[in-house]
Amino acid sequence: MILLVTHEVEFAKHVGRLLEAQGYPVMLAFQGSDVPTLVTQGNPQLIVVNLYLRNPSGLEVLRELRARGYAEKIIVLAGHSVSSEIPQALCLGIDQVLGQPVSFNQIVSAVRVAIGSPVKNEDHAARQIESYAQLANIP
Repeated sequence: MILLVTHEVEFAKHVGRLLEAQGYPVMLAFQGSDVPTLVTQGNPQLIVVNLYLRNPSGLEVLRELRARGYAEKIIVLAGHSVSSEIPQALCLGIDQVLGQPVSFNQIVSAVRVAIGSPVKNEDHAARQIESYAQLANIP
């Protein structure tokens, strides 16, 4: 299970669908305050957190996850305006940083590095991803 945490609703829905097409079950959270409950309910093996979150911030979400003992993999999405938070995030034990704007292929690659690939037929999956990404207008 992957938990995707971002305030960008349409982006999250598209990425969630694409990851599910790859064979990864996905939960979505649009507010950092929802994360503790979803972690307890879904026990995700990977969390992807957008550092742009506010109230609480993405960095505060990371702190709370680690304080509650979450020891699994974490990938952060970060852009120039939050680049000063990346060193703090690294100190909290994140596994990867993806700069924004991010392509779907970058996200899939990061997920595969973090937790491996559930897909048995890579060529078929790649074609599915490309066709859906084109429909969803994701680079």
